[in-house]
Amino acid sequence: PLANLLTPNKFDLDLILKQNLTNIEESRPLLNTTFNLSKQKIVVTGCMFASTATDEIDNYILENNHCISVSGKKIALHPAGTGDLFTAHLQLSILKGLNLPQAVSNASKALTASLKNMDLQKRTEFDLQDLLFSLQVIKNC
Repeated sequence: PLANLLTPNKFDLDLILKQNLTNIEESRPLLNTTFNLSKQKIVVTGCMFASTATDEIDNYILENNHCISVSGKKIALHPAGTGDLFTAHLQLSILKGLNLPQAVSNASKALTASLKNMDLQKRTEFDLQDLLFSLQVIKNC
């Protein structure tokens, strides 16, 4: 409750709320009653609901009783640390003065580009070069 911005992935949100959500709308009343997180900005990452296109992955911004979806390209690669890289770029984008939807979009682009690059190089774990590569991507956003 003391945080201004929370970035759980879909799996973590299900654990926190003790439910397997089938759409993002189910989370809103639970977040407000379970933990009283009505004042926090929440970015739920890595969502793949029935409404999500098969080649995309959704991130949802829950803020002020509104929900905004920011979709990105789904890459079939799941190295440890994707949430950390996403959140780092999200924070960098916010510090650059972007609003939350723009920041989520930038972070998604940086992560997607990094995962594509790793896939092309046939690597499955993050390396320092991926951080440097993602910084170049976000610099051009």
